[in-house]
Amino acid sequence: MSISAISSPVASIHLNPDDDNPGGSGLARIGKPASAAGAAAPQDKSVDPVAEVIKQLQERLRQVMLQIRRLQASKIPEEQKLPQLRALNSQAVQLQQQITAAQEEAMRAARGGITA
Repeated sequence: MSISAISSPVASIHLNPDDDNPGGSGLARIGKPASAAGAAAPQDKSVDPVAEVIKQLQERLRQVMLQIRRLQASKIPEEQKLPQLRALNSQAVQLQQQITAAQEEAMRAARGGITA
């Protein structure tokens, strides 16, 4: 019996977009998976881009945590679970760090009177 890794398409998340763009906002941005890129609806201009990034990161973290719980509850032998759990835990830590960085960026912008 073969077991495939529990995973879903991962959006790429860039905290330092456009290093060659000195006038860039420095805010995190999310690149959608190729399958979802064309289906994206136009965004409302009144939505705070940092808040939207944080929301998307939190949703992705929720999905990863759900995958971890499902894997832990599965009857897969421990030696097969461990590598998958390590990978998912690593994703969760990275997402938490990105959420924290985006929240800190939002705080700096709010204190400095800079609008995103």
